Amino acid sequence: YKANGEFEQMKNVIKNLSQTLRGMVYDVEKAVQNTVNGKLDERVNEEKYQHGFRDIIVGLNSVTSTINEVFKDVTDVMILVENGDLDIKITKN
Repeated sequence: YKANGEFEQMKNVIKNLSQTLRGMVYDVEKAVQNTVNGKLDERVNEEKYQHGFRDIIVGLNSVTSTINEVFKDVTDVMILVENGDLDIKITKN
């Protein structure tokens, strides 16, 4: 009955993988929706994931942070230009 025990292990691995993927899809969809709605300070909880899944979420959060920084910089420059400061430059790449 060793095969039966191995089957149970594989079944549990597949079940856990399925739950992880469902959670990740939910979190990524939520992150995309937050970005679309201008909620650029929201991030996915990286601690929920491990290994490659965590790397994907870290990357997504990094992209969101970069977008947020650029928008903040552009907004700051626009405010200064509106107030007559034409020497200001956008500093974010």
